[in-house]
Amino acid sequence: MTSGTTSASTGTQLSQPYAYSQRELVEPDWTRFAGWREVGVAEWESAQWQRAHCVKNVRQLRELLGAGVDERFYADLERDQAERATMSMLLPPQMLNTIVSHLAPHERGFTEALYADPVRRYMMPVFSDRRTDWPSHPHATRDSLHEHDMWVAEGLTHRYPTKVL
Repeated sequence: MTSGTTSASTGTQLSQPYAYSQRELVEPDWTRFAGWREVGVAEWESAQWQRAHCVKNVRQLRELLGAGVDERFYADLERDQAERATMSMLLPPQMLNTIVSHLAPHERGFTEALYADPVRRYMMPVFSDRRTDWPSHPHATRDSLHEHDMWVAEGLTHRYPTKVL
């Protein structure tokens, strides 16, 4: 959906990729997700619980959302993670809860709303979101800090290889 605004300085029509509407700021119902149906208020509000239950990969996202999301979305996300993503996935539950907050994953139209959601596009881009006509910086790499060379085990990095903390 595209809405238009007019530039005050030039008088030209500018396009917005999303039509924003003001809504009351309330915590969406997290129990709409299959993976969080049994989570109580005390757990949900715990920072430790939030950290411990971050989504770190497509498998965990699939377990959380259940079977309501089209397989094409997961394939699109997996392709992005394999080919284009420059950072690993780490999505806290409260952030995921803001994505498509008006629908449950099993409801009709959830996948389309998921593709269109601006928070999802920023926090969890998929391959089809990427602009191939805008190349990355020529020196950009998937591991710009060369952390893979410092891995003790898969994903475990020694940040200070010459120091004892």
